[in-house]
Amino acid sequence: MNNLSGQLSLHFTPKREKTRLVNCKQVPPLKAGRALYLDDSNKATVYLVETSGGMVSGDDNQVDVTLDEGSHVCLIPQSALKIYPSTSDRASTLKTTVEVGKNAVLEWLPETTIPFQDAIFHSETNVSLTSESTFFYGEILSSGREKSNESFRYKRVKTAMKIYVDGVCQCFDSTNLNWSEVAPQQIGFFEMASYLGSVWYFSPETDHINLQELLSSFEKSKNHRVGAATLDGGLIHFRWLSNDLCLVKKEMELLRESL
Repeated sequence: MNNLSGQLSLHFTPKREKTRLVNCKQVPPLKAGRALYLDDSNKATVYLVETSGGMVSGDDNQVDVTLDEGSHVCLIPQSALKIYPSTSDRASTLKTTVEVGKNAVLEWLPETTIPFQDAIFHSETNVSLTSESTFFYGEILSSGREKSNESFRYKRVKTAMKIYVDGVCQCFDSTNLNWSEVAPQQIGFFEMASYLGSVWYFSPETDHINLQELLSSFEKSKNHRVGAATLDGGLIHFRWLSNDLCLVKKEMELLRESL
């Protein structure tokens, strides 16, 4: 079977009082819908589609998103990303590059990455912001297909998130999970949870955010926990450890609406 090398390049700029998708390069299986305007603002909402149904060993996807000054964009993945079993030592790879200009706003809503048994998945996300950008990015990593008794049965999952503000690296967050070497339930990984969720948020107004007040509105239990940390430069990282995927998504959406 031939491997797929998907490409999706999206370029947004303000025109005629709306944010317009002025350039869209699509190489299957990656696609994007047309820009939708769901309210009275200039915000463009675009759905992201992976048409193959999932990534197999050796597949390599590249996503590039550029927002010019003054743009406002909301990106919504249409479905969860499935990572199928690796038939060799070749990984399924996803590389994402984001550039958000001055006074631009990017909201990237979360979906779930689901590694199947024996899957190998590597992802890298590089984000460039200015001190006057606003950025909301959510992601959820599943332990696997629970109903198929495949939790933590993947071979390897590696992720890396790098965020630069005015050319200075404010964040390098890396996860490296190897079923044969690491017990994902241990402290610092999934612990006893099935889902690891993250939201990265940056804006010129982060100094005015009351984290304790925000966190107090979220549910807390043995099977659902959320915390937050402010990094140098004003970047805020929210993280969930939970066994309730629907609740994680609900709280991420509530967070987006309240920020």
